[in-house]
Amino acid sequence: MQKIISLFALLCLAAIAPSAIAQQKEDSLQTADSVSVEQRRLDAIEKSCLSKIAEGFQVVKTYRFNVSTNPKEGYKINQNYIFSSTAQYNIAICGEWEEDRMPVIYVFDSRNNKIAESKNGSVSIKPQQGGIVRIVYDFKNPPAQLLGVSIIASAPKAKKK
Repeated sequence: MQKIISLFALLCLAAIAPSAIAQQKEDSLQTADSVSVEQRRLDAIEKSCLSKIAEGFQVVKTYRFNVSTNPKEGYKINQNYIFSSTAQYNIAICGEWEEDRMPVIYVFDSRNNKIAESKNGSVSIKPQQGGIVRIVYDFKNPPAQLLGVSIIASAPKAKKK
């Protein structure tokens, strides 16, 4: 009797296992597909954002984000980066939002002094001294789903003659 019950349990397991494995594979494919769709959207945003970077600048940092927000509360993204006094920088942000929802970009030095501000999605900076800077992307009226890319690019400062 024990062998019959064991054999029955084994047959049931053998019948259920393939469908469970197939469902698990389907779920993982759907997840991978949704990730790849988001990845492709972010790739397209990044490509278009590179057009805001001035000629001769090289990308040194890219930050991708996809967050849910509460539009009534606004939303801020903070980044820290080390600037060199021998370089100049371009900072740009792009994403899937309307022009009137573009964030204000603030750049603060290590003493929390504002060294730059822009409302058009990009800013250029020629720091007088190096150090850690804080970059704040301030969305006053963000969309409910904030999908975008920020880019920091640098180039050597022009030599003084």
